[in-house]
Amino acid sequence: MVVYIELAIIENFCIDYVLLYLALKFSKHKIIKLRLILSSLLGVTFALVMPFVLLPEIVIYPIKVLFGLVMCLIATANKDLKSNIFLLISFMIFTLMLGGLMFAVVCIFKINYVGDRGFYAINSMPVLVVIITLFAFVFIFDILIEIYAKKKVVANFLYDCILIHNGKTVNVKGFLDSGNLLYNVDGVPIIIMLRDTSLKFFKNDILSMMTGETVNKEFDKVIIKTINGESTLSSFVLDKLVIYYGAKQNIIENVVCAISLGQAKTDYEVILHPSFF
Repeated sequence: MVVYIELAIIENFCIDYVLLYLALKFSKHKIIKLRLILSSLLGVTFALVMPFVLLPEIVIYPIKVLFGLVMCLIATANKDLKSNIFLLISFMIFTLMLGGLMFAVVCIFKINYVGDRGFYAINSMPVLVVIITLFAFVFIFDILIEIYAKKKVVANFLYDCILIHNGKTVNVKGFLDSGNLLYNVDGVPIIIMLRDTSLKFFKNDILSMMTGETVNKEFDKVIIKTINGESTLSSFVLDKLVIYYGAKQNIIENVVCAISLGQAKTDYEVILHPSFF
């Protein structure tokens, strides 16, 4: 087997850089490129030297974990122990996932490899295959981490709510939007109800609104101003809104509720007003 040292250095550097980048991002550590580069170079040194160190296999794996911890500590400026342990765990998980992906590629393309004492060398994997696999891995998980982070932020502002109107009760998730500073002309705060939830109270009227037909006199009009412009929404006065947060609950009666007919897939059905908290 022929090993080109320059290719081994480049491949190991890229792999370590990607794994550390994803681990830092997932564990919400600040990404400092210089630290990432230094840590990745250290990882390259480890990968090149360790196959030539004659140690029992049972010792090599703990050494890998300890060296992974050193790499993580170099990659981050965070000194919090709990946060750094989570960073290490994230780094190890991403390492295992990338290793599994690489092994799958090896099996699919029937690439020859040899293994000894926990280290594996691939005889004939084209550099382009490694690069494409690595790029796909970081691209997919970068997007997934972004989605996870956004959902986690939203989840921190979700509250169990009960909407009561005309004798009907509906359980929903309410999203506390600090940017919702909507008030009607009388200075009363406005919440926004999404279309699917409003159908549970006013099915025929909502369907009529969507086709431009006249609806009952219970509805008023409110002007909503956002960064995207100005729009007019139908509104009504909800009999009662109950918001649960922790062991507490807030009951608000006669809540002005605007109806948004544009329905996007969200984790909530109602946008709450910050004045209710």
